[in-house]
Formats: sequence, C-alpha cells, structure tokens
Amino acid sequence: MQIRRESIVRAPAARVWRILGEEFMSVGRWAAPITSSCAVTPEVAPTVGSTRACSIEPFGPFEGDIHERLVELDHERMV
Repeated sequence: MQIRRESIVRAPAARVWRILGEEFMSVGRWAAPITSSCAVTPEVAPTVGSTRACSIEPFGPFEGDIHERLVELDHERMV
C-alpha cells in the first residue's frame, strides 16, 4: 500500500528536512496518532531502504504496529 499526502508547512526548508528526512526513525516524537517509533534496520541514520516500526493508535482499519521503508532520500534536493 502507498499513502501520499501533501501539506504546506510554514517553516524553513532545512528545519523541515531535519525532522522529516534526517530524523525519519523518530516520527513517533511528533506525528499523531503514532505513539512510538524506532529503527528496525541496523543503521540509526536513515538511508534508502531503512525501515522503521511505528506503534499507532487505532485509525480506520489500521491498528497496532506498522513497518515503513524509506524509498527515496536525497540530502541535496531534500526529498
């Protein structure tokens, strides 16, 4: 399954990139309804292919733990 969402964020690009890109494994610190997150793959710094586990509050048909894999990461383009 692939979910895509776009939002306008009023913050400097470097700050947003640090949170969404460099801190990929820590989404549980800021995203609701994710209650916690951690690295599944050995590396702590995210790289393409890194996987994180997220524990989530019930949301529609989703509940419990989900795994997400990072499919693209370009520090220069911030994508």
